[in-house]
Amino acid sequence: MVSEASRPALPSETAAVAPWQPQLITAEKSAICASIIAELPEWFARPEANRLYAKTAADLDMIGCCAGGEVAGFVSLNQHFDTTAEIYLLAARPRWHGTGLGRALVGAAEAWARARRLRFLTVKTLGPSHPDPAYDASRRFYRAMGFQPIEEIQDIWPGNPCLLLLKTLD
Repeated sequence: MVSEASRPALPSETAAVAPWQPQLITAEKSAICASIIAELPEWFARPEANRLYAKTAADLDMIGCCAGGEVAGFVSLNQHFDTTAEIYLLAARPRWHGTGLGRALVGAAEAWARARRLRFLTVKTLGPSHPDPAYDASRRFYRAMGFQPIEEIQDIWPGNPCLLLLKTLD
């Protein structure tokens, strides 16, 4: 996790925009993932999937931002090829939604990918053919961050369409 000495200055609980300082997280990644997604039942309502997310997080690069003595949000990244990486999971505690935390995490993911000389960053989310207000917001967020929809795939997640989005890092 993040040591007290290396933790960035913390925002006020009432700050309109937090001064997020993304940093690499190297320990307790599964616990951090499980803790944050437990607060997000609109997106993470399947216990078996949540256990898999938390288990997988241990093996991926994770970048997080701290606030109030805890990780406020994180992004887990998976490099698939020498040109492409995936935002495997991005999650923020609800009280930090709308503060710029998600934007800071995507920016950190882009910097991470550029440092590896990657050209593309992808993300998967629930497809638009399955109406859901929480995922409508997710799709709007990724579009606002410059990701473009590539394809809606029906057979990756049984019963749920998967929207693949791509961002070019050039």
